[in-house]
Amino acid sequence: MDSLAARVIFLSVAGFFHLPSPAQDGGQRLEVAADSSLKSVLSELAGSFADLPGRPEVQLSLAPSAVIREQIEKGSSGLDVFVAASPGEIERLSAGQFTRDDTVRTLAENEIVFASAWAGDNPNAPWDMLALHAWERIALANPEKTMSGVAARRLLEGLGLIEDLRGKIYYENDSNRVLEKIKRAQVSAGIIYRSDVAQLKPRETFRVYDLPGTNQPPIMYCAVVLRQSPLPEPAAAFVAFLHSPSNQPVWAKWGFSPVGQSGEGGAPAESVPDGPEMPRATPVVPAPAPPATKPVDPSLPPVGIRRQGQE
Repeated sequence: MDSLAARVIFLSVAGFFHLPSPAQDGGQRLEVAADSSLKSVLSELAGSFADLPGRPEVQLSLAPSAVIREQIEKGSSGLDVFVAASPGEIERLSAGQFTRDDTVRTLAENEIVFASAWAGDNPNAPWDMLALHAWERIALANPEKTMSGVAARRLLEGLGLIEDLRGKIYYENDSNRVLEKIKRAQVSAGIIYRSDVAQLKPRETFRVYDLPGTNQPPIMYCAVVLRQSPLPEPAAAFVAFLHSPSNQPVWAKWGFSPVGQSGEGGAPAESVPDGPEMPRATPVVPAPAPPATKPVDPSLPPVGIRRQGQE
């Protein structure tokens, strides 16, 4: 049981949680449900935790935070820890008395960026191009399930672009799928987590643009021990381990920021050999308050593309 693969087990959640199974050696196993954007960082941290003397193995179940919260509310049992991409998900569980509130810890922050694998775009004016309808297909994560989708929708609404881009926006289940769509050139651009950029392989060159933070909601990751945890003490120890200052470099390595320093904690692109190209976007001057717009309904099919000059 020395390898990371042997010490940390991953399961994707698709509408239900697995029933906890015993560890291969008959010992304890900590069941951790976490937002799918945390796979890389929690893989490393959970492996390090499991290597400590007397600590149990860690089984990670990954899904959008809202999906996990809904399953917990429906009575999914056997889970020890929930790591969410929004304090709001934990607050809702707390209101339903599903959590041990004294164990809540805020771990790190994230933010969204605008990414394209197309080489012919202008690296200095992505928002001008958006306004001019230069992008044909733009992928976002589902704002009903993911914080990256919520942040993307609020940003576009705040910039007065959501209606103009309605026929060009396509929704995916999470930001990982958005990233895959961009990499395969199935969309011309997308909005993803900054931490997603850290998962790019060497020589995968993207244009990655900073986005104005004015209209973005904060994306903060929080962890809590669930009230029905059969292993409350090891679970609390795991949450404390994730929160430990000594592990902040691991969070930064995978593109996350210390709380209150969003955009400053991630490893710069130049520190990654042959890594992604990340030019800075030109500053965006906050526009006057846009007229009220209707929120985008993710269930609506895309409509025809409206170009500049068309009514």
